[in-house]
Parts: sequence; C-alpha cells; structure tokens
Amino acid sequence: MTSGTRPLKGTAMELNRARSCIASSVLTLVATVAVGCGSSGSSAGGELTADLFKTKADAICLASKTERDGFVKPASAADAVDYLSKGLANTDAETVKLAELRPPAAQKADWDATIGLLKDRNVLIKATIDKIKGGADAQKTITADSVAINAANEAAKTKSAPFGFAVCGKSA
Repeated sequence: MTSGTRPLKGTAMELNRARSCIASSVLTLVATVAVGCGSSGSSAGGELTADLFKTKADAICLASKTERDGFVKPASAADAVDYLSKGLANTDAETVKLAELRPPAAQKADWDATIGLLKDRNVLIKATIDKIKGGADAQKTITADSVAINAANEAAKTKSAPFGFAVCGKSA
C-alpha cells in the first residue's frame, strides 16, 4: 500500500467470505434454490443442514442431468456402447459427488442406502456395456438388462424421496 496504512486484519477475510457468498449465490441460481450466505451451513459435526444438503444434492443432479441432456441418442445398436459409456461416466461422477455430501446425522443411514442403490445401478449398467462389448446383441441385452437397471433406479428414487429433493430422483 502506498499510503503507508495497513488494512485491518479482518478485511482480507471479509473479502474472501464475500467471494464465497458470491460463488454460493451463483450455485444457487444454477440450482434454482435459495441458499443463505450467513453461515457455512454445517453443524458442529460437519454434516450439512437439511436445506443446504438438499440444495447441494440438487445442484449436483442438475449439472449431471444437463450434461446427459446433451448426449446424442444412439441412432443404431452399434452406437449403444458409446451412449451407455457416456451415461455411465456421468452417473458414476454424479454418484461420487453425491456420496461426498454429509447429510444431517438423522438422515445418514438413509443417504448411505440411497448411494448404495445408485452404485448398484451403475454396476448393472457397466455389466450391460461389458456384455455388448463381448459380442452380445445390443438391443436384446439392453431390453433384458433394463428391467434390473430400472428397478435399481426406482429403488434409489424411492429411498431418496423423503429428502424432498427438487431435482434428484425426479428425472432420468
């Protein structure tokens, strides 16, 4: 500083907090859910408040859904492996990010069960891809395996319903 005065000790911290609030506000706009900047949203145990947990989960799901919506649907059975592989990479990344969230303690067991169901679904998708890569007929394999994949997906949606998400579990 050229004036010879030093900034107050808290000024840099306040600026960083304001930047964090701005970043949080941008996330809020993307997720279309209001988030307050007044606190960290975490309790003493490190878990998120219920509202912040829902907001963060919905933001993850919205980002994944937006990416999936951009995937070009397969024009033929030959394109199925590429399409399924992109979808699996997307849902794997989504599941990892969701698993990193720390829900309120009272909801942890249900959240862990939901994540387990999502992981099970992803394993089933991977098995379908592997069968097709191994020479199985794409259409027949997808038709047969979709029953179990859809059941796992529906189980995860049902398990996550009590969380009250606006995006997660609401769309494919």
